[in-house]
Amino acid sequence: MKQGKIIGIALAVVNAILITVCAVMYLRADRTAPKFSFQASDIRYRQDMDTQELLAGITAYDRTDGDVTNRIVIEKITENQKDSIAVVYYAVSDLSGNVAKTSQLFQAIYDQEAENFMEAGINAEFSKDSGIVGSNSGDASGLDRQMEPVSTLLGTPLPSAPPAESLPPSGTSSPSQTPRPTVHPIPTTLPPSPETEQIQDQSQEAPVLILKASEIRITAGQGPAWVDVISTLTDDKDDYNTLFQNLNVSRYDRNKAGTYQVSVYTEDSDGNKSQSVPLTIIVE
Repeated sequence: MKQGKIIGIALAVVNAILITVCAVMYLRADRTAPKFSFQASDIRYRQDMDTQELLAGITAYDRTDGDVTNRIVIEKITENQKDSIAVVYYAVSDLSGNVAKTSQLFQAIYDQEAENFMEAGINAEFSKDSGIVGSNSGDASGLDRQMEPVSTLLGTPLPSAPPAESLPPSGTSSPSQTPRPTVHPIPTTLPPSPETEQIQDQSQEAPVLILKASEIRITAGQGPAWVDVISTLTDDKDDYNTLFQNLNVSRYDRNKAGTYQVSVYTEDSDGNKSQSVPLTIIVE
């Protein structure tokens, strides 16, 4: 009986020691995921880009393991050929298995778009050489018509001037003489084409900001993960990183629980502001 009590006490002590060791190991374990860092870049996405190009300018650092940039992988790529953009999703893990994910929006050039740019450049150069401004249809007959004589364009051949000796005296007219038609000059400058006006309008476009949701929830003391909240962030001049750094959110108290109605907008390097997007932030 006494021996049974001794064994029971010994087992209880061993269990207590094991529980203590497990608790210490759990408290000392690394449970913090690495953090990404982006450098400014003007890279445009292409479908034939390799992994190294897509990873350029991206680093990752972990509080325990240090630099873990070499562990960054590309999870997937979402292409939107209609808006000429692409979203690249990245992931990185530290030696303890903690995983962090993020995404980056690229302006994209697709194969068909590149062909259109090349064709437009060739046609624009052709139009410049031929003195035509506007739509470049490439119709050779239009050039031939430019070289036609003025008499053909008027539809009536011009009469040749009579010899000097056959001209009637001043103040008299000959009934057989055909009146000379009035020649109107052909305009050489055409109004700007719709394509030219569209390019001028696009040079002054404001950034575009679209959010994935109109309501998000965050833990008190922490800010929103804007990379996961933003759906589209584009501009005709600045890249994603510049617009992300210029992101503005109206004031709210992230340390105090409650529901806040805020507005979000961004600004490009020229001072153009995107449309303010309403967002409900619930701090829990």
